Amino acid sequence: MGEKRRKSHAVLLRIRGKTVKIELFPAEEWTGTEAGLWRARIDGRWHVPAGGDRHEFLARDGVAALLAGLLFGETSAEGCPEEAWETAGREARRVRAPLRYDGDVVTATQIAAVLAPPIQAIDGRFWLPVMGYDGRGYVLVEDCEVL
Repeated sequence: MGEKRRKSHAVLLRIRGKTVKIELFPAEEWTGTEAGLWRARIDGRWHVPAGGDRHEFLARDGVAALLAGLLFGETSAEGCPEEAWETAGREARRVRAPLRYDGDVVTATQIAAVLAPPIQAIDGRFWLPVMGYDGRGYVLVEDCEVL
């Protein structure tokens, strides 16, 4: 299902030969927010700053800083960790992925094949679709190690 909120602004940037689409949505589209703020979506993913709230709203200065960061390489367009998680054609990339947790601690790992690039969940964390011993599933990118 598509986004029901209406964007107020869209900016297309060409950075090192790649086009990056930035969409700005007015804060009034969300309940309990004040006017004059925007929420940014970059290439279809909501912008979540490192250590920030998943519903981060930006003022004019924040929007300008985001655009400047994208232009001058201070901000990643994807927001994903710098690891190369993409699959290479039909050849699957292998990772050491968690199999079991004890609370927040990984107690067992597995060798798994990466099925697709990571997705960003609503909590702002990135999840990687993998195929391992226990079948298909999603694991946190931060808990994986590229082999």
